[in-house]
Amino acid sequence: LAALGAMSDLSSDTIIPVLVRLMQESRPIYRIYGLEGIAAYGDQRLTPFLYTALGDDSKSVRLYAIKAAADQPGDKRASLAAVYDFRERGAVLPSSRQLTREREPELRMRGVDVLLHLGAPGGSAGLNHLLRNDTDPAIRARAALALGQVRERAGLSALSRALQEDEAENVRVEAAGALGLLRDNRAVAPLLEVIRKPTEPTEVRSAAALALVSINTRESRTALRVAAASPDPSGFHRRVQQLLDNLR
Repeated sequence: LAALGAMSDLSSDTIIPVLVRLMQESRPIYRIYGLEGIAAYGDQRLTPFLYTALGDDSKSVRLYAIKAAADQPGDKRASLAAVYDFRERGAVLPSSRQLTREREPELRMRGVDVLLHLGAPGGSAGLNHLLRNDTDPAIRARAALALGQVRERAGLSALSRALQEDEAENVRVEAAGALGLLRDNRAVAPLLEVIRKPTEPTEVRSAAALALVSINTRESRTALRVAAASPDPSGFHRRVQQLLDNLR
């Protein structure tokens, strides 16, 4: 590996046939060495070998191929498509890391969809990053949805903050729904705060109330009773009471 790294640093094309031979070796460990060399060299001529490795018989090789694909310069669409098609849960972590540094909005959205499709926890770093920092509200909303769908409890803080502070209504709605899916009592207080805010749009308040119903613990039911006992001019407290009645 040290020799491959040195050849890569010299940007010498003599490394290409070496990497090709490694990718054709019968032992998985040598194919992994080849993938590490491909990732370090970053030459687009080697990309076909990289994508072939995404379908390798060895799970270890596939996981290294996913990481190498995420590290490749240039267009990431093919690597994201391959991860989506192979549905390899070991791809969650490298796919999440890629979200923290991806500059293209289309690829950030696609990356979130990949994590949704993989359906496994472990991608909170990338999803939290998008929910907190992305300038596109559609991507923030999708990240919030994904945190809930894959039950990422590590996303609770980012979701609570988005529910209370995000300027986009659709993001706040998705954040509320995701908090309900996490079914964590730590979400009760921010959800109740939103429900009791008369200036909040009805759709957001409704999503927060439904989230408390989904959590369905003693604490969340108490919060619903508090909300139902807090009249406001819109009459929203009566909707909350209906939800409570249906829980009984």
